[in-house]
Amino acid sequence: MKYFQFTLWFGAVLMSAIVGINSATAQTNVSDEAMRLIASSSVSMPESQFEVSSDGAVFTVLRVNSMTNASPHQGRNNEANAIVKAIVAEFKQRGTQYSDINTIIVQYVERSGKPVHDRIIDRIDFRRSADGKFELHVT
Repeated sequence: MKYFQFTLWFGAVLMSAIVGINSATAQTNVSDEAMRLIASSSVSMPESQFEVSSDGAVFTVLRVNSMTNASPHQGRNNEANAIVKAIVAEFKQRGTQYSDINTIIVQYVERSGKPVHDRIIDRIDFRRSADGKFELHVT
């Protein structure tokens, strides 16, 4: 009986943690609707396929269930370049709000299942160079 009670308690704690994490993520991802719109319009895709967030020096664009997930890396790379170009242009217009950003990440994920699970397809990083331009980071 005690094992059963512990299992129920543990399950409840685990579920509340998962729900809490997903809620916090959702709040962060919609932190800047204008940047999400800019990212989506830069490649003429629905806003629902984009999430944006920033955490100090890193600005992340999450590309959710993109048709390019099935494409070779070069297709995603070309799309990421277009997205970053539009975002950097907006950074310049907004001035100091994004002056601390030194990395832009475009991450392609496949989202599915219940509970929701993200599978990373590709991650493309752009780093700010000494002259202030964001350049594709190649390892």
